[in-house]
Amino acid sequence: MLRTLTETADPEQFLTIWSLPSKKAAHYHASPQGSARAMEDAIARAKKGEDVYVSVGLKATPPQRGRGTRLEVTSLLGFFADLDVGKEGAFDSKDAAISAAITWSPAPTLIVDSGGGIHAWWLFDEPTHITDGDARADIEQQMARWILWFARQTNTTLDPVGDSARVLRVAAPRDY
Repeated sequence: MLRTLTETADPEQFLTIWSLPSKKAAHYHASPQGSARAMEDAIARAKKGEDVYVSVGLKATPPQRGRGTRLEVTSLLGFFADLDVGKEGAFDSKDAAISAAITWSPAPTLIVDSGGGIHAWWLFDEPTHITDGDARADIEQQMARWILWFARQTNTTLDPVGDSARVLRVAAPRDY
């Protein structure tokens, strides 16, 4: 999954692996080697019982603290949606959430089981660079409109995950 996320990224930028309950973050170059090391880290954390997440935005330098903030994000890998299951206004099942996501045009590039639902990713052909506050506001507003449109089409309430510093569940092998 991480190689797919970073295959068109600037290899000098950084992606973040973050986990719960430890709330520990590690930052890796968005290169094939960095992605491989990040995946090894994700698997090691999952083996220890951690829930493991990856950043949707890349950063020019590793954050000084934690997983970083939206102000540190310098490029976005794609749009994403957090499709909850079993809550009021959410999908009835993961299958229903997946069915809704794959009928959306375009269909998601990646679908990941988030534990309490589905994380759907629509990766860009190339990461979108965020050069200043106006560009950040513009891309985050576009993402919010994307999520709102999807919620209306599916008659659901979606988590407002338009923050470019958001982390989403890593798709990792369960059979170590």
